[in-house]
Amino acid sequence: MKKYLYLLLAVLAAPSLFCSCLNENDDDIQLSDQCYINTVTLGTMYRKVTIKDSEGLDSTYKQVVTGTYFPMTIDQRTLTIENLDSLPKGTDLSAVLITADYQTALFWRKANLSEDEDTTWNQYSSKDSLDLRQPVHLYCLAADGTAHRTYTLKVNVHQQTADSTTWNFAGIESALQTTQKARMTVWNEQLLLLTDQAVWRRPLTTEAAWEQLGAIGTMDATTLQTRADGLYVSTTEGAVLKSTDGQTWTATSYPTQAGLRLVAAGDQCLYALCDGKLLSSNGGAWTEESLDDEASNLPTDLLNSVVYTMKDGRRRALLLGRKADETVATVWAKEWTKGTEATAGWVYYSPNEADKRRCPAMRNLTILPYDAGLIALGGNLDEILYSRDHGITWAEHDNSELNVDEYLCQAAAGGRSLAAAVDGNQFLWVLVDGRLWRGRINRLGFLRQDR
Repeated sequence: MKKYLYLLLAVLAAPSLFCSCLNENDDDIQLSDQCYINTVTLGTMYRKVTIKDSEGLDSTYKQVVTGTYFPMTIDQRTLTIENLDSLPKGTDLSAVLITADYQTALFWRKANLSEDEDTTWNQYSSKDSLDLRQPVHLYCLAADGTAHRTYTLKVNVHQQTADSTTWNFAGIESALQTTQKARMTVWNEQLLLLTDQAVWRRPLTTEAAWEQLGAIGTMDATTLQTRADGLYVSTTEGAVLKSTDGQTWTATSYPTQAGLRLVAAGDQCLYALCDGKLLSSNGGAWTEESLDDEASNLPTDLLNSVVYTMKDGRRRALLLGRKADETVATVWAKEWTKGTEATAGWVYYSPNEADKRRCPAMRNLTILPYDAGLIALGGNLDEILYSRDHGITWAEHDNSELNVDEYLCQAAAGGRSLAAAVDGNQFLWVLVDGRLWRGRINRLGFLRQDR
């Protein structure tokens, strides 16, 4: 090591000594004692991408990966350089041009040397490509030879394809195989399941087991609603019960009304269907909601709802289900700002015969907020539909990112009941006749850090 450093110092000092001999009367030349790397930028790279062509055959092409889109972060304390946002899976790092801003001389070599490997330092040039499949050392040397720094440069690449979904089978509960109706949600970092027979819960891990909390009595298994203050469900007699743990259910001040079914839970109000009308209550009497169309267009079964915040800060409730025996879903929406929920009305998304992208009224239809939009799943699960316009139009997810596990599809094809929920880590949980799967679009699990 020392012989290389002495050689480098001699090379750096030679021009100064030569000038000194020619100009003996000049003032002494002061060489810089600076040695640091200020920036490192990756050049253009490539990755192979394989897709299915129109005939279902694999087709491969080369995709450009622009290095400037993945900034390199330099930690001057630990002397490490790496990209916080990883490059796409399959990016070729065998020959990469890098651009570095540094003071004053820069050299490089492999960082992970084998015991019998003796690699010399190479002078850095922006015209020479580097093999970055393994970390490299960047050696920065001051001109006066008094200081030096050795940085470790590491380029991170994702090990999963961003635009596909990884599914894991999370076990089977034999007691749930005969369930006819089920509704699932995430509550207090657990899966909570309401069936036609009992209430169950399970931790959010693939190795956990279901725990039965107790029989449900007269509760309607399809009406489970969740909001910040607790869980709500309506009974077959039209009463509303509340729980904060899924185990103990207590009566509420919401009046009992024959035929009433909960369909949504807003920030201040609960919403229910009864006698062909959409009702609301904040704990007092049920009142009829304002509709911009005929109440006969309200859904009657396959009822689903989501309540979420839009980009502009407004809150939105979406009610979706089937009307009579129609093959497509009917959709209603309500939007409000803080304090205006009770006075805001509902808007009906009138069917457009020319629109071929309406949500089908699938068996076991389930609507969930996911990936900055909404997803609809049910039927044989041969595809999961996605809506980016708040439930107006539905289509298969971009690039078929939500590709469904083949065994999950087989289970859904003959399944009696299907329940699904999304947790805070964007994992999608799907339960079919007691068999549970967990899946997530890979890119939603990629770590991103602010720069």
